[in-house]
Amino acid sequence: PARKEILARVEPELMAQTLRPMPPSSPLLQWFHGSNGLDLYVWCSKTAPHAPERFCILMSGQVVMCDGMRKVLTGKQDGANVDPVLHGMVQEEMQQFQTDAEVDIAKLTIAKKVILSSKVPEELKTWIATLLSNS
Repeated sequence: PARKEILARVEPELMAQTLRPMPPSSPLLQWFHGSNGLDLYVWCSKTAPHAPERFCILMSGQVVMCDGMRKVLTGKQDGANVDPVLHGMVQEEMQQFQTDAEVDIAKLTIAKKVILSSKVPEELKTWIATLLSNS
């Protein structure tokens, strides 16, 4: 169901091309913003500032995230009608998500297509794609 909703709006590969780096609110946060409600947040380790430790991909209200324990979850953003530009200015930790009872393979597949088709740095792309593939 989530795959159909997202694909009805735009193909993941095309949506991925719109991701652009945004000014972060913290040196430990990388934020990439795209069209159609697409955002990628990556938090880095406090002890190794360039080492990613968790991420969150928001796609038109759908969520794929990895916690600090490298566990990938899928879900839905509460308040999916949040303005993405304003949303990015708010600390991501304050956002609320409804996690799916089981990991949604369709959401993982779309998220992986988005990441692999994006222009985010290669090492970050590889790290995220590997976690998504292993879920």
